[in-house]
Amino acid sequence: MITAASFPTPHLALRSNDPAQTAAVSEFAEHQAHAANTIPRRYLRLNTVTARTLGDLLDELHAWRWRLAKGHGDPRGGHGVDGDAARFMTTISSAGANYDRLGAIGRMPVNPRWDEASHSYVDGEPTPASRIMEHYGAIARARLQAAGVDELHTEVRLPDGRRVVGNSLVRGERARELAAELIERLRSRGLDTSRFDTGQDSDPVYAITADHADRDTMREAALQTLADAAATGGHADRLAAWRTSRFLLFQAPHMKKGSDAVTRVFLVAVGAWLLDTAPVMQQDADLRCMTLGQVDAHTMPADANLLPQNDTR
Repeated sequence: MITAASFPTPHLALRSNDPAQTAAVSEFAEHQAHAANTIPRRYLRLNTVTARTLGDLLDELHAWRWRLAKGHGDPRGGHGVDGDAARFMTTISSAGANYDRLGAIGRMPVNPRWDEASHSYVDGEPTPASRIMEHYGAIARARLQAAGVDELHTEVRLPDGRRVVGNSLVRGERARELAAELIERLRSRGLDTSRFDTGQDSDPVYAITADHADRDTMREAALQTLADAAATGGHADRLAAWRTSRFLLFQAPHMKKGSDAVTRVFLVAVGAWLLDTAPVMQQDADLRCMTLGQVDAHTMPADANLLPQNDTR
């Protein structure tokens, strides 16, 4: 039985220091556990589970996330400017790449103050969300600095040896251009951007999702890797396949909103079936895969329960 313990609340979702609000946000794990226990059954009980089978499961989980948003709003509060449920079924390919800002983001502390001069939110009480975004913003900035570039593309090696380009980290003028484009996107949706802080007047860092073809290739490779491991692999091979697929799927989000929750439910459900133990999702798995690169994001601390006793790899 998969429980809510497999879905620790991402720190990015914790934008309050109020225990009651934190508890309310953390209840989303119950939705995820219920989905992981029920939706995959008819897919994973087949005699032969193929990459196509797993793709159908992913599609149904996206529909689950959309229904949840449509019926209850965003149970986790969301990370953006509106709660439009349609965006949970709007593909990135049709609406344009996701731009995720990293670093100090003024709206994430509690009670920030709007500063008109800098066109940004300042001050406020730090939260788990603000701290973790500053942490990964510093990592992204350090990688860009070490490479001596303003745009760093994630090199991704697929299990069959092919290479594709994953997401990108950007700073400098390119990041400011993205910030301005993001404002225009929001305005085109009829949203008030007068106090929307994109960092365009400072020195922002953004992560950009991979292009359509590479995302499709990574998603297909992840599903095929899991299907192959189920057919032939022992525990070590299956664990390696699951970890590889985790990175590929977080690098290949499908919808404008909701892909993170869907990926977590999928990985826990398929992991429990593949490894005979329900994985515990690393709370910051998405940010690790977004910023660290393939090698450094392959293993995560929360994987410990999947390892043989005394094995710390």
